[in-house]
Amino acid sequence: MRMFVVIAVLGMASISARPALGQSQADQDACRPDVMRLCAQEIPDRDRIVGCLTRSKLQLSPACSVVFSRPHG
Repeated sequence: MRMFVVIAVLGMASISARPALGQSQADQDACRPDVMRLCAQEIPDRDRIVGCLTRSKLQLSPACSVVFSRPHG
């Protein structure tokens, strides 16, 4: 699931810094600033971070928007 990339990117609390669910480090790096800027209050809850970024789709940086625009799979 492509959206979980933003969670592993944080490296905070109990969240692992390694790529989640096969996502690349580049994908994680692309979304890290957006997580911190838009959804810091949701850390470390994975589901809440994904929900926040999904709701904030129009505010995502171009790099993170590419990650979220990919088809599932």
